[in-house]
Amino acid sequence: MHIVTVTKKYDGIDIESANVIGAYESIWDARSALQVIFHKICDKLCIEELNAYSYQEEDSFLLRTSESVNAEYKFIGEITTIDTETEYLDIFDDDEHDYGGTMEKTQKVYSLAQITEQINKNIEEKDGQPVELIVLLNYGMYSRKSITFADEQDESGFSKFEVFNHNDSTTQVLSLKELFDVAHTNLGKAINAGAVFMVLD
Repeated sequence: MHIVTVTKKYDGIDIESANVIGAYESIWDARSALQVIFHKICDKLCIEELNAYSYQEEDSFLLRTSESVNAEYKFIGEITTIDTETEYLDIFDDDEHDYGGTMEKTQKVYSLAQITEQINKNIEEKDGQPVELIVLLNYGMYSRKSITFADEQDESGFSKFEVFNHNDSTTQVLSLKELFDVAHTNLGKAINAGAVFMVLD
């Protein structure tokens, strides 16, 4: 699976997590999608052609608004390829990612229903322990999240989700609609893109 992402930075700081544009079985479809988003950003920034401090390659691009590394916007587009042939993956296979000396097994997430099922299982068997998730980003990076049901309900009477973001130690309480709204989180879009894995015991 080839995942197309774009990251927006200002002054070298990520403004938001990598925005998943789409996931494609064909590398050619992924490259076409990368081309489309490249031209859209060029239009947005009023860049008619690549400037001296930007570049475009087959599977990535960098668009900068100025030559200075300060006070500039930077857009990084990239195609990341992940193996979806094996349902169970060893994502962490080195000492750097060997948490507490225990290698972590992961299972690919195909839908929110799969996560919800595991949340209910954890409530019954593990005293409500949150489900641990890994969201693949570009550059081989990832973010870690924990998810469970919140004590709140949405307007339809359904339980909201409580999402803990390990990278900045923040907690969000999100409705189903908000979970798939990139204005609130990239988690729902990443699920649809096949870029989310559950950490197994």
